[in-house]
Amino acid sequence: MARISKTERILNLTSFLLKSPVPVPWAEIQGKVIGYDDAADPDALERRFERDKKFLRALGIPIEYIPLDSFGHTGYFIEKADYYLPKIQIMPEDVAAIDLVSRISPADAGPLSEALQSALQKIQIDFPAPFEIRAEAEERGIRRGARTSAESGQSENLDLLLRAMLACKRVGFRYYTMGRDSTSDREVDPYGLGHTHGAWYLVGRCLVRKDIRVFKIARILGDVRILNEDREAPDFEVPPDFRLGDHIGKPAWLLEDGRPIEVKVRFDSTTAWMAAGAIGSGDAFSEADDGSGDVTMQVTAVEPFIRWVLSFAQHAVVVSPPWLREQVSRRIEAVAKKYGR
Repeated sequence: MARISKTERILNLTSFLLKSPVPVPWAEIQGKVIGYDDAADPDALERRFERDKKFLRALGIPIEYIPLDSFGHTGYFIEKADYYLPKIQIMPEDVAAIDLVSRISPADAGPLSEALQSALQKIQIDFPAPFEIRAEAEERGIRRGARTSAESGQSENLDLLLRAMLACKRVGFRYYTMGRDSTSDREVDPYGLGHTHGAWYLVGRCLVRKDIRVFKIARILGDVRILNEDREAPDFEVPPDFRLGDHIGKPAWLLEDGRPIEVKVRFDSTTAWMAAGAIGSGDAFSEADDGSGDVTMQVTAVEPFIRWVLSFAQHAVVVSPPWLREQVSRRIEAVAKKYGR
């Protein structure tokens, strides 16, 4: 009889013990479980079994020897409650959250795109929803899994940045800073990658600015280069207190590499409460008796800030600085002229 592989033998043993409702002695394993039924010497078979038990326990599979249970059985046993993961209980509110993630996550979200779509599809199988709704969710997930982005260069840079981040290798690239309308060469120790506000961002220590900075991947010009690629040793260590959410979990107007600008915006009574809920921890909100209010906030990315203010239409006015107020006014005039108003 041909010897089977160690992997198959161990899987056979695990399956046999999981199926048994009672402890099984070695005498019943020998000769019955494939992998312990060949013509080897009985002592050799038992030594093989001992090595396999040790290997299984190292993997975290809880194979135990029961000297004597309450029914008089003795032998080896795997407690199913300790082996199997608990069943995931997905509540209706969880379904809503998962569905939201599946709707807003881009089909081509970079190097983690396929893993994200696969995870969403697997979770959707257990949705506590009627079959028709579940089937529709699965169909949408499968269709959204296709790569649709034409920005192949950005995807290649994402792949390379992910590889550099995992290996702790320094990278170099040319970067366009929208706030200063300028480009510069950067060398960065990539600490983390994150997706927020519909775009991918790199967070790392910039050797030019000598501080942790946030870079929008879409503003990297050309190809990213891994520096010192021939050297196997890592180029840096990620600080133990680094948290990606401390940097990309910010409003869009703070996701820019630049000097903060203090901005004051006045909101009328219709929208003041909305503005108060959107500001960050370092911003200030002052409410007037009529329900209107002033927000004083820090801004590093002017363009996202202008788009945010304009989303309030006539209900928000930039008070200061004057040059930013003028930019918003010109933007409004340009839109009105284009649409004949």
